[in-house]
Amino acid sequence: MKTTRIASPSMALVDDNHSSAASGVQAPLQRPLQSDNPGLLVLDGYLGAMLSIDQHHDPAHATLQIRDLVLGALGVRGQALVRDRAINAARLSTVLAAIRVRASEQGLNPAEVARQAGISVRYLHRLLEPTGRAFSQHLLAQRLERAAGMLRDPRFAQLKIAAVASEAGFADISHFNRSFRRAFGDTPYGVRVRAARRRQN
Repeated sequence: MKTTRIASPSMALVDDNHSSAASGVQAPLQRPLQSDNPGLLVLDGYLGAMLSIDQHHDPAHATLQIRDLVLGALGVRGQALVRDRAINAARLSTVLAAIRVRASEQGLNPAEVARQAGISVRYLHRLLEPTGRAFSQHLLAQRLERAAGMLRDPRFAQLKIAAVASEAGFADISHFNRSFRRAFGDTPYGVRVRAARRRQN
């Protein structure tokens, strides 16, 4: 049976906030892992999916998932840490999905999404910390992507830009124009025109 040896005991499997788990990491790092190790198989499958060109993964989220899978494969003591992180990862996915799906709702706020996810607003903000973006930034990015998609889509060519902004979730056209230009380096009208020209060519 094939084995896999993790040779570097300096792998950053635990962070400063969870150094208590470090004692459970050193011993497993010194022994080989069987190729049919369930945790190793799950890790291999996850990495394969993450590296697929058809998949998009948030770097911070993927990092946490990989770390938890490695700890599981190693059989590290302190399984509560792995379990808690897995729960956090699942809840983060729920929060990000809710923001993506409901971005066009102009009144969407952290309280609404937290209630949908069954968590507190404070916990929601804590879940988002590893992504490097606050709730408002995630929401703005989703709205801008939605607006840009509509501006490039010929089906919405007759829709006024103000209407596009409103459909994407923006209540203030000035805020939309400023944010759009900052994100895409062009005006909404400019993006629409360039998309139309590309279609003609």
